Amino acid sequence: MKKQPTRGARPSALLAGLLAASTLAAGCSIALVTSRRASPPSEGVRGCTTEYTAPILDSLLFVPSVAVAGLGLAGGADVPRSFGIGVGLVGAVVFAASAVYGYGAVSDCRDAYARTGKPLPD
Repeated sequence: MKKQPTRGARPSALLAGLLAASTLAAGCSIALVTSRRASPPSEGVRGCTTEYTAPILDSLLFVPSVAVAGLGLAGGADVPRSFGIGVGLVGAVVFAASAVYGYGAVSDCRDAYARTGKPLPD
């Protein structure tokens, strides 16, 4: 019996594709957060990131990564098992590591501002 073609990608396949693309771009915090140690010495605390936006995005992207891995393990929907597991686990590890780095770097930067008595930038 011939398999009927589908008219559009199912949401799980779209989620897997988007997650695969975002995983290749690495985590937001790894790409966007500047730690106090990585900022130029001439800038002091001014060169580090004080906003939690990137680590929060990493945390939010961690959840669908785990969902895709779960779909792969369960063999659900249109996600091939090895693709779902591979992309899901790689995405989960990348986004979790990026979030941990981002939260730590931003917290360290905010602590440095508090120690110097300078107000956080707007």
